[in-house]
Amino acid sequence: YNTGDPDKAIGYFNSALKLDPKNSQALFYRGLCYRTLGNAEASVEDLSSLLSQKPNNESALLNRGMSYMKLSKYE
Repeated sequence: YNTGDPDKAIGYFNSALKLDPKNSQALFYRGLCYRTLGNAEASVEDLSSLLSQKPNNESALLNRGMSYMKLSKYE
């Protein structure tokens, strides 16, 4: 994610999630990558999956809210 190539990063996160579908870091950063690429719906999906495992993850809550804002979903 931090390399500036979100498309490539998504591929790596997909590989990690195939090995461990509950990998919270992979879900989080893939969600950020999706939002960076303009796919806020996929971002919300990943961050919501993460929050189902870790409901008090503040970074996931904040970033999911930012993705909802991109979708103009304010409630």
